[in-house]
Amino acid sequence: MEKIVSVLKRILEYLSVAFFVTALVILTANVLCRLIFDHPIAGVYELVGLSGLLFGSAAIVTCSILEGHVVVDLVIGHLKGVPHIIQIIIAELLELVYYAFMAYACWVLAVQKIVSHEVADTTKIPLGAFRMYIAVCLVLAAVVKISKIVSAKKRAKEQEARRARSIEEQAKDVADNAGEGAE
Repeated sequence: MEKIVSVLKRILEYLSVAFFVTALVILTANVLCRLIFDHPIAGVYELVGLSGLLFGSAAIVTCSILEGHVVVDLVIGHLKGVPHIIQIIIAELLELVYYAFMAYACWVLAVQKIVSHEVADTTKIPLGAFRMYIAVCLVLAAVVKISKIVSAKKRAKEQEARRARSIEEQAKDVADNAGEGAE
C-alpha cells in the first residue's frame, strides 16, 4: 500500500506542477497580448480559475499524503505512545468522513452539471468534468486516509508488543536480581 501511495504522490505532484505552470503561462500570455496587441485573451479568468481548481485538487491529496497540513500541538504534542496513536486514528477517521462526504457531494454536482450540459460562460468548456476530477481527487485522499489508519493501527500493535516485552524483561531482571540478593 505504501508503494501505491508513493506512486500516487509522485503523479499528483507532477499534475499539480503542470496545472500551476499552465495558469502562469495563461496569465503571462494574457499580459503579453494586452501589451503587444492591446487585446486580452477571451476567458482568461475562467481558464486560470479552472487551472487553479485542478492544481488545488491535486495539491490537497499530495498535502494529505505528506501530512503537510497545520496541526495544533497544544494537546497532541504532549501525548505519547498508544494515546497519541488513538488520537491520530480519530483525526484520520474524521478526515476520512470529511473527504468521503465531499467526494459524494462533488460527484452528485458533477453528474448534475454533465446532465444539464453546463459550460463556462466565455470559453464554453464543460464544467462537469472538472467537478468529476475534484471528486476523484477526494476519493484518492480518502484512500490515503484509510492507508494511514491501517498503518497507525499496526504501529499501535507494535508498540503494545514492545511494551509487553519490556515489562517481561523488567520482571525477569527483577527476578534475577532478587535471586542474586538471596545468595
